[in-house]
Amino acid sequence: MIWLSGPAGSQSSNPSASPFVTSPAHSPRACNTRLARRIGLTRFANRGHIARAALEATAFQTSEVLQAMEKDSGVRLDTLRVDGGMTDNDLLMQCQADIINRTVVRPAIKETTALGAAFAAGLAIGVFRDADDLRSRWVESRRWEPRMKDETREHMVQRWNRAVSRSLDWV
Repeated sequence: MIWLSGPAGSQSSNPSASPFVTSPAHSPRACNTRLARRIGLTRFANRGHIARAALEATAFQTSEVLQAMEKDSGVRLDTLRVDGGMTDNDLLMQCQADIINRTVVRPAIKETTALGAAFAAGLAIGVFRDADDLRSRWVESRRWEPRMKDETREHMVQRWNRAVSRSLDWV
């Protein structure tokens, strides 16, 4: 599904009319028996619609993880810093900002797992002074601000929750 990162996902400018439900391993509602489901698919859907729905599903699942983290920790994040290969997709990052209604920020070096390992090793052998030295090296590449109307967001979240509940125990 390489076309998710290309223009196909942006061919549909409207939020998805049919949610794409998956069950990631670390989602608060993960279910071992739930496979990916496409709910509400019509004969008029094209690959752009499917790509956008998959991107939105990623954003909704991230939103659920964020909500669970905030509930458990009692700390609300005003900004979500993202990393990894999927952050190359500007549409996904805008969807994420819209769905969580918060600023999303991508670093200049997006593969932060490897960077973190290098920082930890450098800190251990004295290449870096302290954690403040490491923090000062973090550089922002791009940020996305939420642009979605509250009513639209609430409607999409409602549809997402309904789609997830319908996909549970399907198999």
